Amino acid sequence: MSENIPTRFEDLANEIILDVLDYLDIRHFYQAFFGLNERINRFLHSLDNISLVLLPSDNDNDQSIEYFSSRNIRLMVADGSCKIDLKRFSNVRSLKIECPTDSLLVQIQPTLFPQLDYLFLGISNRWNDSLNEIHQAIFSNGFPLLRTCILFSEPLTNRRWLASASLRILIIGTYPHLLHVNTYRAILISCPNLVRLTLFGRFDHNNLVQQSNYSHQLNYLSLQSDEPSLNVVIDHLLSQVPNLKRLCLKGLPMAYPVSAIDFVQLARVLHQRVPNLQRFDCHTFAILKNTVDINTIHSLHPRFAVIKYQHLDHSDFDALTTKRVTEKPLALHFSLKPTQRQDVVPALFRIQNDIKNIVFADISHSSEFPPEEEILFDINACFLIESNQEHDSLQNIKIHLSTEGHNITEDYLELAQQ
Repeated sequence: MSENIPTRFEDLANEIILDVLDYLDIRHFYQAFFGLNERINRFLHSLDNISLVLLPSDNDNDQSIEYFSSRNIRLMVADGSCKIDLKRFSNVRSLKIECPTDSLLVQIQPTLFPQLDYLFLGISNRWNDSLNEIHQAIFSNGFPLLRTCILFSEPLTNRRWLASASLRILIIGTYPHLLHVNTYRAILISCPNLVRLTLFGRFDHNNLVQQSNYSHQLNYLSLQSDEPSLNVVIDHLLSQVPNLKRLCLKGLPMAYPVSAIDFVQLARVLHQRVPNLQRFDCHTFAILKNTVDINTIHSLHPRFAVIKYQHLDHSDFDALTTKRVTEKPLALHFSLKPTQRQDVVPALFRIQNDIKNIVFADISHSSEFPPEEEILFDINACFLIESNQEHDSLQNIKIHLSTEGHNITEDYLELAQQ
């Protein structure tokens, strides 16, 4: 090897070591390299906003946990049997507990986690007072910096909630238990700045309380349910979010035929309740084969035009779904936007992806401009140009995702270890 190429790990640049850390547990890195030299020690001391995963085998005597416990961290408790004292992690920004137990829930207090920005609580074995106190804190500004919250239990509304102005994204799953529709209004009132709300479960709409007019600025609503009377629920929910821009309906796969959704009635509800709706998605609603005219559905509402059949082989059912396709006119609008610069060429990129291990995500729900429907690709994503054709002074460039970026990273790591 050339003398100009580092042959020792500690000779690598900090930026490269940070890339390597994407493939390692930070505690394993600490155990392997802490004390190697002063530079590595300073590097470890400078790390911030890191991820820690606590396992059942961990204990409070673990030196790596003690070393990172006071940092700004994203903390995940993988199992409810974990015996670690969470109170020591005073600067946690993100907390995820997959199987919360009584001993873990009692530790989640606003005074102990004042910096909390993200909270995920999985399915609890049973309801208890600690869980009720957490819900009270969430919806009463107990966590003043909390922006994203995912709960797999229904918040009780037996106590008055105060406003929680910071919460932007909320996901609540109660399946197989019922989700009370009236809880929905309490959530909207207590979270005036909520942008995205997802509800997962079957709804209890008996004794539905008809409330006075209330208007919330919610932008995105997603419902996933096997509720047979979903139209009734949708009408009630949409009556309180007239400014909704995006609605997503998901059925639990093959749970009920789509006859539970009356698209004629749904179209009337959408026209009346959410006149500014920009996007409608539906997924995995089972229907008996040849029982629905897709062209009729398309004619009911402009946002139904993207609904299509998904044929299911060896089944008496098909499915109605929407396909995620970024609107060409929107991309074309940006590519042809006038500019005073002389050193730019207008181009429209068409991206094809047939590779399963490339990570990308729709981030429109968290964007300042949701209609732009932005897609975020992983830092290792690599694109190969397939063709480039000019049409009316516009470069039409076809590219496809490639594993080449991953291969380069693997080759480098192998080289660095030699």
